[in-house]
Amino acid sequence: MGQGTVQVGGHEIWPPGASIPETLLGVRSDVAVTPAGLLGALAKWTAPLSGVVHFENITPGSETSGSLITTGTTWVKFSTAGACGGKLLLENDCNTGEFATWRMRARAANTTASGDGNNSVGTTTCLDASASANANDYGNLKAVNACAQPNALNQTTDATNIVTALYGRIDATGTSLGRRWVGWLDTHAETKAAGGDYMLRISHNGKIAIDGAISIYNGGRLPQLFNFEDVAGFLSTSGSGTFTKTHKLAVKIAGDATQYYLQLGTIA
Repeated sequence: MGQGTVQVGGHEIWPPGASIPETLLGVRSDVAVTPAGLLGALAKWTAPLSGVVHFENITPGSETSGSLITTGTTWVKFSTAGACGGKLLLENDCNTGEFATWRMRARAANTTASGDGNNSVGTTTCLDASASANANDYGNLKAVNACAQPNALNQTTDATNIVTALYGRIDATGTSLGRRWVGWLDTHAETKAAGGDYMLRISHNGKIAIDGAISIYNGGRLPQLFNFEDVAGFLSTSGSGTFTKTHKLAVKIAGDATQYYLQLGTIA
């Protein structure tokens, strides 16, 4: 397989005008890809297509709108309901290891200056997703839609099995003078939504009652439940006044059958 080529049906696809024995319309990873060129090349073979598109020989340019695959500054419009820009239906047929439909890695290779902690200095991001509006009265916006779907299939053999729609993890063995958060929720909104504006919402739209909203596994390694960085708003340092109990929050402690409660009320 030639340098930077695409192989289809056992044949190499080269850019238009390439000086090779076969006259092919196609693409190389170091030459601009055109839809007409790619379709013309694929039309030459009726056998099942196989091969890999290689980008390892590319020297990225200085543009910031995408150096490998891009639409530049053009927003390509889709007008069909349920459409998408790309779709891969891949099935894991192996019962060991870990399969991923799309595996991406981003690596920081240089020493950076001290930042302000707000994602502005020397940040390396593996996935940058946003859903923006371009008209008033826009529909729902979701930057990331994650869904795990066991559907009606049963899992009856492995009691340790886990199904999660979103999983976050930090792998680190070195030290750090900075901070680490497995999850970070942040808002830069300068207006308030009239129907409700919160940092986090947990909802249950299923048909059965579950065990609770939050489960915390301590393992003896979580010395504190909360760290309030700022004493303001909902956190008060005043303990004066008469406390009148009005409500209670149910709390479950693993391995203990007793039902416990956190008392809520008013202070007068």
